[in-house]
Amino acid sequence: PKPAKHNTWPYTVKDGRICLLKEDKDGEIVHVPVASFTAHITGQIEDEDGSATFIISGEAIRGGPYRLEHPADRFGKEGELRAALEKAVGPYDPVYNRMSEHLVPAIKILTTEADMETIRRYKRTGWKGGEFLMPGMAPDGVRIELPDKLPYRVSADADLGIAKAALVNLIECVDPAISAPVLTMLLQAPLHRPAGWQNERYGVFIQGRTGSLKTSFTQTAMSIYGAEFNHDRTLIKLGEGSTRNAIMAYATNAHDMPLFIDNYKPNTGFGFNDLVNLIHNILEGGEKDRLTRASVIKEARPIHCFPVITGEDIPDHDPATLARLLLVGFEWQAGQPNDKLAAAQMGSAHLSAIGATWLQWVQSEDGQRIIKDVAKTLPATRNNWAQFLRITCKDMVNALRVATNLATNELTWTIALQHPVLGEVLAPYTQAFGDGLRIIATSNRDLEQSVREGK
Repeated sequence: PKPAKHNTWPYTVKDGRICLLKEDKDGEIVHVPVASFTAHITGQIEDEDGSATFIISGEAIRGGPYRLEHPADRFGKEGELRAALEKAVGPYDPVYNRMSEHLVPAIKILTTEADMETIRRYKRTGWKGGEFLMPGMAPDGVRIELPDKLPYRVSADADLGIAKAALVNLIECVDPAISAPVLTMLLQAPLHRPAGWQNERYGVFIQGRTGSLKTSFTQTAMSIYGAEFNHDRTLIKLGEGSTRNAIMAYATNAHDMPLFIDNYKPNTGFGFNDLVNLIHNILEGGEKDRLTRASVIKEARPIHCFPVITGEDIPDHDPATLARLLLVGFEWQAGQPNDKLAAAQMGSAHLSAIGATWLQWVQSEDGQRIIKDVAKTLPATRNNWAQFLRITCKDMVNALRVATNLATNELTWTIALQHPVLGEVLAPYTQAFGDGLRIIATSNRDLEQSVREGK
């Protein structure tokens, strides 16, 4: 048998208007206008936390086609729905007097199954099952929405040849012993979960005087995951432009990505204490537990990012914080031109081609196999670094923590060398990379020793 025809009684659309159907005293059907536009639900957006949003579409008689998104749990509030609709349709097309109560039932009754599409919305990057969520490479039916200051995006228009040249200039704009470990940490963020290193995250602190180009370098390096990272308007500054709570919120959006926090100063905001708390909260993996207004515990959102912090002064008062960071020193002379960095910045709009080829490979069967094989060597590599640290500083308290940071960074370089594109670019800098890790290990060791001795 044929399915019953969709019955919209007591509502219909006539002459471009939603109408209420009534019978007069003679039994004739009368069309009473509800609004001077059409409206029906054409889709539903489902968020990762279970909340939903309706997509309402239609056409206004004078204003033309329109579309709006309205929270599903607020759809039944007729006042809010009317306000949202009248804003969407524009100034010319009204909801008629005393007809607001008909909007909710009319829109639902006029909606048909054939109109509906379902969109999965994520407000973060990172792994979801076997796929990596990233603007510019999201699958059909998936939408990724991020704050303006997190412009993660890979571009299909980015030229890989230009990107490779820009990457070489970026590595060589300072001593590769400095640039290579930082770049490796950026590459490590998307692969730490397939490698099983969820509990081994760390941060990088780039220390240098004003004018040492530390911010410009880091902005350009971050451009492998989004060209707009090279714009100053996307900078997240602790104390000056963003509170610690705001940065924690950004951290929940940047899953499996580096998070750039610029220009730490001990005399802004709450200074040293703010940074120490921020580093521990980010690297321990979640927000604080909080109560809602109804005194119900609000679920804390997880954090899976790798912080990259720049500043003039290292947070050297707490050994536990130092053990969570790789300390990198920038010594570029202020005021001196840096032609290679300028060339890398010129090509930064294409650097996301590096991020795209890296993320695609990390998701591939071959990439996953290589990551897991190399990750098995973490215990031995960590022991080597721990032995190096203990020999040179017998009393180092957090030697194993620092050794883990160095080991996972080293193994990420080993993995990257097997990438079909990046391996060729990075291979010439392997010796410099190893030298850089040893310099970083020595810096962490010396600084911890100074802290313990009260210097």
